[in-house]
Amino acid sequence: MTYSIIYYSDQVQEDVLALPDTLQARYIGLTARMMYCLMIERQILVLHVFVKKTQKTPPRELGIARQRMKEFKK
Repeated sequence: MTYSIIYYSDQVQEDVLALPDTLQARYIGLTARMMYCLMIERQILVLHVFVKKTQKTPPRELGIARQRMKEFKK
C-alpha cells in the first residue's frame, strides 16, 4: 500500500526542507514531534511543521495547524 505526502503550501514544504540534517534524516519517525497531518484516503496532508522541544505543544503552533485545517476543509 503506497501513500503520497502533500503539503498545505510551498512554505510548509520549505519548512521541512529547512530542518537540520539530523531531523531530516529521521523525518518519518519524527512526524508526531514536529508536524500536524491529516490523512485523506491514501494521501497525507502536512498542515504545519515545527520542532517540538517540550512535552507540551505551544498554543501558537496548535493554532496554526487548526486554522489551516479549517481553511482546507472549506
